[in-house]
Formats: sequence, structure tokens, C-alpha cells
Amino acid sequence: MSQGLILSIITVFVGTFIVTNSCWIRPIYFSVNGTLVLTDMKLLETNRHYKNGSLLVSRKLKLISFFLVMMLIISNFSMASDHVDGPMTIDHPMADISDLFVFPSPNNPENLVLILNVYPFVPWNGHFADRVTYSLIAKNAKIAHRGQNTAFKLLGEEKRIDCTFVTPHRKTNWASCVFPHGESIRFEVDKEGVKGNGFQVFAGRRGDPFLFNSSWFKELVKEGKIPKANTSNDMKYLNVLSLIFEINIAQVFGTGETDLWAIAGETTTRDSVNSPVRRIDRVGRPELSNARLAAFNKQTDLRDLYNAQDTFAIDPDSYTKFRTRMLDNINYYDNLDKTVDWLPAWRDALAGILLNDFLVVDMSKPMTVQSYFDIERSAFRNQPHTRAGGRVPGDNIINALFTTMINGGHGREVSNGISTYGKPAIDHFPYLRKPSRNPIAFIKSYLARSAATKLSME
Repeated sequence: MSQGLILSIITVFVGTFIVTNSCWIRPIYFSVNGTLVLTDMKLLETNRHYKNGSLLVSRKLKLISFFLVMMLIISNFSMASDHVDGPMTIDHPMADISDLFVFPSPNNPENLVLILNVYPFVPWNGHFADRVTYSLIAKNAKIAHRGQNTAFKLLGEEKRIDCTFVTPHRKTNWASCVFPHGESIRFEVDKEGVKGNGFQVFAGRRGDPFLFNSSWFKELVKEGKIPKANTSNDMKYLNVLSLIFEINIAQVFGTGETDLWAIAGETTTRDSVNSPVRRIDRVGRPELSNARLAAFNKQTDLRDLYNAQDTFAIDPDSYTKFRTRMLDNINYYDNLDKTVDWLPAWRDALAGILLNDFLVVDMSKPMTVQSYFDIERSAFRNQPHTRAGGRVPGDNIINALFTTMINGGHGREVSNGISTYGKPAIDHFPYLRKPSRNPIAFIKSYLARSAATKLSME
């Protein structure tokens, strides 16, 4: 029996004991217009009394609500963005990259914000690994071709930000980061306001900003149906470990030939001091490995092979495997609406763009929400882009992903129903909300990882 399953069973029994043997509970329930709200579920309130800020709820309601939440968590968690994207990251959760965000600072157009999130569903005692290097990699870029031959050309040398950590055996934990302009800094984990020459940095636990409806996603990817939209965001209350930078791009990366930058993230390790560097995970555009390279009908799982590649220098033989799978899956998603939108030549161009797996951001354009894939989409249409591209926390990239794959952006939006309210969650550094610390977050993090691990391997 797996450790995750054992923990899930223990959690259910302990939770059942607590909710059935306690009359008073503190507000892990929230009252909204006379209705109890528990995570994303709304339950009718009955037999309520207030005393010293506590809420009395009938034992039957507590028992039902607890089991409903457990069932929701266990049954709904599947593959989320780059969360739990293959056997390797399941074995190394502290090196599992969940998301990458890149966007011009909303407060200073000369600054670039970079966010690398790792360790999805991190528990309260989770931490960065001391044998892993967490890196952000950038190259200057330009649009080499538009229309049916859309492609980017990478320019100049790589610019890297590499960070390592001290395993937290003491009260204060430390991070060290090295920047391409020769600066380095050692700073305390979870401490805000850390600044250096041309940058500020934060490393620590934050709320996961990814918007994800797992049952909707699973039905579309695994069952080949376009589900009805609903508003459930299963990432609510879940946390990640975040590396967040705001850099003056001219100081840290130098002046590029263009204002376009291609950005990727990766985690690497060495098995011993003299061993070569081994890549554990990498990320550029979201949902590349879990959706666009998904394995159907007992196909070979390519995710570990994909994650082991150098983003800017993929092995040619491996690239051929990825391209074949990508073309098959573009065709699979394109046919879900019973209409062919991606003709062969355009499908080839899309596969080529996606396999050059990096976020593209234009520093000459202001930050806007929902600008993910705007540069690539405009190039396909042979039009100039008007937004910065990249990716902003709170962007509903699942909608952008499947609208592009299913109808080429020519039809109605394919939507999971989660609203972004048209603005980023936080408009100042460190740009992500503080971590959830309530009991729901504690229980949900353990059960989510167990369920996501199981479903990711299906």
C-alpha cells in the first residue's frame, strides 16, 4: 500500500473522528449571505448558533461536508499545468516545476518579472532541496518568419539565474543565487524585501496562482469531450514553493538586439560531485508535457525524456519523437469539435513553435492580463502583436490552450468557466498571494499530491 494512500486513509479517519466528536469548530467554514462555503462547495446552513466567534453546526452536516470534500479532492485532482508531469518528478517532488510566469513589471517598464514555481501541493514542512539547482534561462530572440512558416530565431548567449538552497535543519533557511551580470546574493528563505544590484528576489512558500478545474480538464483530455464550463478552481488553498525575481533587464541580462526574450526554467542535480549535470524537470509554455504530449491508447510516456532535454538544444532523435506525438495530439484536439481547423502545413508550423518550448515576452509592450501566446498567435496571422505575451499569474491559460488547439482561435472560446476578473491577483512584488495556512490547505495538499500522482501515471 502506497504512503500516499495510507496517509489519505488516516486523514479521513482522523477527520471523521474530529468532525463527529466536536460540537464547536472554528471558521474553516465561511458564512456568505447565509450560506456555508467550504472550499469550492456551498452547503445549506442548518442549526447554526454563534458563541465567542465560533460556529455550531449539526454533526450530520459536518460529517457530510467532510466526506464530500475528501471525495472531491481525491477524485478531481489530475494533471495541472506542469504539476506532476512524469515519473521522475513524482520521485523528486522538490524539483518538480509547476509553473513559469514572465511579464514586464506593471510598475516599471524597464523591469522584467520572472516566477518559477516548484513542489506543487507543498505541505507545511516542505522545502527546497539542497542537491537541486533551480534555474531561469533566457535568450534574446526575434520573429524569423510569420504566417504558415512562423518561427523564432534565438540570438546571442544564454543568460542564467541559478539558485541553490541549504536543507532546513535549523530555524533559518538560506538561498544563494548567481546572476549573469556577475552579482550573487545569499538571503533568508521566506523573507520579503531582499534587493541587490538591479534586482529584487524572494524564495519561499506562496499560494499557487494556477487556475485549474481538474474534472473539466480530465474529461477533455482523457475522454475527448468538450465539457460544460463550471467555476470550480481546484487549486484554491494549495501552495507552492516560489522563486520570484524582478530584474532591470538591461543591467542583469544586458542590451539585446531586440526587445523579445525567450525564457525557460529548469531543475538540475548531480548524482555525485564528479557526475555530469542531470536535468530533472523543465518548463516553458504551460501544459506542454501533460496535455500536448499526452499518451493515448497505451503509447509510450515521453514526459521524462522530454523533461531531460536542454530547452535550447533538443537531441534530434528525441525531437522527432516529440514532433510525431505533438502532430498526433494536435489532430486529436482539433477533431473534438468535429471541424478541421489545423490543415497539415499549419499543424506542422504549430508543432514547431510549441516544441521550441519557452515563453516569449516583448519588453517594448506593457503588461496586460490574458496575453499568453499573443505573440505567437499574431505571427501566425501575419499581424503585429500588440501585447507583451509571456504569462501573468491569474491568466486562464487553459482556455487559451484549448481554444487554440481545438478551433485555432477562429471560433468560440473553449472555457473551463473560471473567471480571472480581468486583472492580476497582485500588482506589486512578489506578485503572488501569501500561502494558505488553514486546516483545509493542510489536508488538501496531502490528498492532492496522492491523487495527482496516481492520475498522472494513468
